[in-house]
Amino acid sequence: MSPGLTVTLDAPNTGTTGTPVCVDVVDLGHRTVAAGIVTMGRPRPIALRPGTYAVHALLPSGHRIGGEFVPVGHEPAGRREYSLSLADLAPHAWLTETVLLVPQHTAHFGRLADPRYADTWVRLWTRGPSGWRTVPFGEPAIDVAPDAIRMVLDVPAPGPALLQIGNPHTPWQLLRLPPGPRVSVTVRPARPDPPRLVCAVLGADRDPTAHALLGYLAIGAARQAQAVAQEIANPRTGMQAIALGYHLLRVRHAPDSWPPAVLGRSAGTPDGAIIAARHLLERMRTGKQARSAEAVRAAFTTAAAQGLPMCTEGLRILVEGLRSADLADALGVAARYLVAADTTAPLLAFHGSTPDAPGSPTPDGIPDDAFVVSSPSAIEPAGTRQAGGPVDRTSRASTPAWIDDFVRRTYPVAAAKAVMICLDRQQAEDLLTGAYLMAAREMDPTTETRPDAWLHRRLARNGLPTRRWPGIRVKKGLRFGTPPETTRARTADALSALGAMAGLTRRQRAVIELNCLQGMTPGAIAAESGLSQGAIAAELKRARRSLHRPLVAAMPAARVRRLGEDLVAQPADESRDVLYDLLRVWLHRTQAWLRASYENDGVGRDRVANRVAAEQGSPDSQAPR
Repeated sequence: MSPGLTVTLDAPNTGTTGTPVCVDVVDLGHRTVAAGIVTMGRPRPIALRPGTYAVHALLPSGHRIGGEFVPVGHEPAGRREYSLSLADLAPHAWLTETVLLVPQHTAHFGRLADPRYADTWVRLWTRGPSGWRTVPFGEPAIDVAPDAIRMVLDVPAPGPALLQIGNPHTPWQLLRLPPGPRVSVTVRPARPDPPRLVCAVLGADRDPTAHALLGYLAIGAARQAQAVAQEIANPRTGMQAIALGYHLLRVRHAPDSWPPAVLGRSAGTPDGAIIAARHLLERMRTGKQARSAEAVRAAFTTAAAQGLPMCTEGLRILVEGLRSADLADALGVAARYLVAADTTAPLLAFHGSTPDAPGSPTPDGIPDDAFVVSSPSAIEPAGTRQAGGPVDRTSRASTPAWIDDFVRRTYPVAAAKAVMICLDRQQAEDLLTGAYLMAAREMDPTTETRPDAWLHRRLARNGLPTRRWPGIRVKKGLRFGTPPETTRARTADALSALGAMAGLTRRQRAVIELNCLQGMTPGAIAAESGLSQGAIAAELKRARRSLHRPLVAAMPAARVRRLGEDLVAQPADESRDVLYDLLRVWLHRTQAWLRASYENDGVGRDRVANRVAAEQGSPDSQAPR
């Protein structure tokens, strides 16, 4: 078996199994060496040359996961396992599908115990011959957590349906429901002000490939959308046909080469009528059909008469088509919906008091026919109620819900980086805690595309202000549990590198971390830290010169070759700095050795997590800047 990685995307919820996710494999120089699709819950082998690689996954929701570098050797026994998880994005297993598939461009999520989110309600609208009307539905199955609600409800009518969600303090929203007898809806409170509800809807009988394609289209990920579209080149469901049709229109695919099932399986739906009208326009534009303004007007008039499309992309295309066909009356109606819509959502969502009044002001009170799904008495943090006593709303209640999982997931790598900067366990723990506090207060995990890199930059930046020499040397101050799968030679190399790092100032070690291990230029480091570029360049030059002598210059040739085995095989040119390449590989290996020593450090992980929770809850605490 050739060397490489076996990449797996863990599926904590069975509803996510089978979802295609696009991944890139990069080397130490952050060059993409492989790209493809990994299906949730199914291992994907990727053949690679020996080296050090990281896997980055862009989810259809826009979130990014992965990024940890691991070595791939010459071992013939098999490929190395590389597991990716959504656990840090989804604080509850039933939220996994939402954070995987639905873009949610929002600030940090709040808590439903906030009085402004009391009495959140829902009601169902369906469209019949006489127009829109509310209809009763059975009591939904509800999952409730301090920061989210998930409802699974039955849709009694087979026609177009909207779910309306609101409360006395937020605008009322209407969500276009996908076809099917059941839907799943998640509701999360957003912060900061003003208060608003972030809602997402998925069909209970999911079509993960179609939803993934719609998600990539919504976030503008053209390359990833193309890869997923190839998975459904011959759509088998109406949802797949609609998603593929919008993709083909987006990339202006030759209209005569469309799969017949795109128009066939989407026929009879508002989205299908919009796709057919735009497809007709593309045929005329490319000369495949004679131009006819009357035919275009008839096609878009028919599409507008079908009612609201399921997808936001469809509403946008409809408005463009009605404008180009000079259909003023229908354009006025459709444009009002587009103005009130959330244009970042794959499925249509808009504000309004009723389906016929998009963008209208929110009335006071709760509708008489609404079903209330949250109240202050029903929402409280799990595990904080004492037997026979009141709810304890102390430090952890003010900590962002995602930060505890973030600490526990990133601790081994972050701890290794902190130790290489401080060379002292207590100082490293203090530096680590400060960086996590900054993340809790400043980082938005829903919009930050590389949260791990954000943390690592802040960690090193906080180590830059001081120039002091370390008071504790490696042999006296640091004790590590030897990683279980390491070798004696690897341990000797790591300890030798740490001993050489002890000869640098803490600022120099932080600069080495940012430059050699995170790939930042002196100019980028200066911009990040506030120090001058000249000062950073001088510190980097002195640090590299100090490390070259003990780490490289005195090495036997055989040892240099062993340290360089992770370099990508390519001819050296005159601009290549071989000493820098070898130094970078050595430091990456040393940090990987340190990370492995912290993998099973549950006591240290819990101690840092508890410190972050306690200090975040203190009104007087300040994270270092």
